[in-house]
Amino acid sequence: MARRLAAIMYTDVAEYSATLQTDESAAFQQLRDLEELLRPTLRNFHGHRVRSIGEDRLAEFSSAVNAVDGAVDLQRRAHERAVDEGASPLSIRVGLHLGDAERRGIGILGGAVEVASRIGPLAEPGGIWLTEPVYVQVRSKVPYQLERLGPRDLRGLREPIAVYHVVLPWIGTGRGPPEEPRSSS
Repeated sequence: MARRLAAIMYTDVAEYSATLQTDESAAFQQLRDLEELLRPTLRNFHGHRVRSIGEDRLAEFSSAVNAVDGAVDLQRRAHERAVDEGASPLSIRVGLHLGDAERRGIGILGGAVEVASRIGPLAEPGGIWLTEPVYVQVRSKVPYQLERLGPRDLRGLREPIAVYHVVLPWIGTGRGPPEEPRSSS
């Protein structure tokens, strides 16, 4: 099997399981909303879906820059949609990792997938967390502030992983409208 470097994006909906238990139709609407927001992100930033299970979505991007720009685009559109509708934003959490992966059929396997799927659920609702390999690749190539959070112990991994988060201007800062990420056409 061919191994390659992959930029992996994991997304989920925070508190989805709780919503599913109290209001199943609202939970299913959250999944439809996530899909509606995710489709253009994948198309515009050269990503493709790898797997969907419940509220979890796993995608692969052609570069770390595309993955970060795509994640910011996804969160920006979720925020703008909520503002336009006068509702709470869909509580999407995003985790990004860059690492070695192996293609199997239509999916991918490997440590990169495991790390991304462990980082994503740690992010705050509406947030984006990324690992140090992603940070190293994008730190001088994206217009977003990246803040070091330090090492985190992740379930199933022997050593802590250094993580960062993207400082999104519309989360709790009141610093004005978000920047538009570049589409990498």
